[in-house]
Amino acid sequence: MKNLIFVISICVFVSFSLAFSNYYTSESYYAATDLLTKNFSSEEKILNFSSPPDSAEPDDSTENDVVNGVTDIANMLNERGFYKSNGFSYDEQEIINDFNGNLIFNIPLYNYPLAGNLNFNVLMKYNGSVGHQFFPGDLDIYSGNPQRYNMNIPEWIVDFNGIAVQVLNFETNFFTTENGTNNIISDDNVRLLIPGYHFSNSLEAASVEKLDKINILAGDGSVISLVRVATTETNVDSLYVGNYVYEGKEMYYKAKVTYLETTGSAGDKSRKVELMKGDGTVMIFKEYKRNYSDFPANAVVNVRTKPRVLLLETIRDRFGHEINLSYSFGLQQFGRPLLSKIETLGYSQKDVFVIMEYSIIEGLFSNMSGVHFLHSSEVNGNYHMIYESPVAHFPVGQNDVTNHRAKIKSIKIY
Repeated sequence: MKNLIFVISICVFVSFSLAFSNYYTSESYYAATDLLTKNFSSEEKILNFSSPPDSAEPDDSTENDVVNGVTDIANMLNERGFYKSNGFSYDEQEIINDFNGNLIFNIPLYNYPLAGNLNFNVLMKYNGSVGHQFFPGDLDIYSGNPQRYNMNIPEWIVDFNGIAVQVLNFETNFFTTENGTNNIISDDNVRLLIPGYHFSNSLEAASVEKLDKINILAGDGSVISLVRVATTETNVDSLYVGNYVYEGKEMYYKAKVTYLETTGSAGDKSRKVELMKGDGTVMIFKEYKRNYSDFPANAVVNVRTKPRVLLLETIRDRFGHEINLSYSFGLQQFGRPLLSKIETLGYSQKDVFVIMEYSIIEGLFSNMSGVHFLHSSEVNGNYHMIYESPVAHFPVGQNDVTNHRAKIKSIKIY
């Protein structure tokens, strides 16, 4: 009887393997232009792409090469066995929420340990349902009766050590205004801002009863919401600094918040946030006052309702080792500045860094608009992520492109 069960099991396994092999033949692949397009709303846009060999496997074939030297790494769902991630392994992960069907897709780019407790982990993530808010009207309406509405849409996110350091949403306007004779607001005219990314403060005045909150966008598109610990201190200046704790479950994040400025009103002074995740490292964020094209930082409104941006600038471990992040305040003149470099010094013969470059309409790679990851090590290589359509870094009216949100259609490694 045992021998019979064994024979039946072998037959079932062989049959399943043949069926699976037939399903993933080259005849079933979709065109590269269908790669990760739109909002994954069509059932026909299935990620049936061949899987490049993992870095732990020998590369003895060219079956994964596509035309023009572009290597498709969007679907690593057919790996043979399990391989531990290293600096250049393709172990992409697709996560589908059983409750709402939301898709999260991870593309690891660089992952290796550094000195002490530091780790250098860069991923590109797609989240099909990131929380956004839009503010109807204009500055006059906002100052008299602030209103906001929630909306979830997909976004591409650069995740560094669990924090969203760059989202491919380059919005320059704060307010959503009516456009056209029908007073219809649609498509790119809806200015969708991400809480915890385009603005990190709560846009509300704090009090002893209504504690201040700080939001930080996590690398997976969720929000790390920190609330000030209640104290008996009633001084207005103390309402926006002190000890903060994470509001969610299962995580025990804590933060220490202090002022960077010594003058100004309480709610208008820039702050420093030292986030402690419990892994022996401290993430240091600095708060910036940023102009939006329709909401300048010096606008005459309640200072507590002005958007403030938190930028992760340093990650430090208990031994004093650091990773530093730099931002470009020039290319993106309105809204959140662009991530330009992630760098750590002195841990090897060659400093470790990733430089970020963004295609602009009039500039670099104008024929292949996208975002570029330039890495210091030849082992890990560089990435060029090509947009489905051009994206503007300027306010509406300064060029012909009005779209400020990018969608990635293909990835090139070079």
